[in-house]
Amino acid sequence: MSYQDDLQKLLISTPNLQEIFTILRNNGLQEAYLCAGWVRNLVWNNLNQLEPTYLQDNLDIYYKKNSETAEEHQILTTKLNTHHAKYLWDLHNLASPRPHYSKIPQGDSIQEILTKFPETCSAVGIRLQTNGQFEILAPYGLADLFELKVRPTPVFLATNSMTTFNERIKRKRWTQRWPKLKISKN
Repeated sequence: MSYQDDLQKLLISTPNLQEIFTILRNNGLQEAYLCAGWVRNLVWNNLNQLEPTYLQDNLDIYYKKNSETAEEHQILTTKLNTHHAKYLWDLHNLASPRPHYSKIPQGDSIQEILTKFPETCSAVGIRLQTNGQFEILAPYGLADLFELKVRPTPVFLATNSMTTFNERIKRKRWTQRWPKLKISKN
């Protein structure tokens, strides 16, 4: 069995995922991807036999909707946070770059955005397809995620130092939550 199969099996067995993607579809976001920390934490908690924390983790939702105005984006965000408050919605429309969100990667596609995430283990996006299977995007693969390795992406290192990366990891306190993590030294 591959890491892709392992992730597919874990995603299918996670009951809240169906609800999350139903909410997104019901709000016109059929092509939305759930990315980064939520997926990473789901896998790490599973590997460490810890309780899921998906009701405490941000849902980093990336989508592309060319016709959406900034006001419509804010209305949708408020609607989701009001009517589906058990989740922590964090919506990002690729068609509407927001310069004041300088820490949010910008790009034309989900695949491009994922390459710009800080860690390879976080550079994962999922989307529920109409056949009930999940589309999994992982430009750096899934090995680091499943082998509990935390290393910077090449794009992150091109504009940041390893010191900045290590400070980020320390600030996140991941090794306290998941002591089996292996942090990159280079």
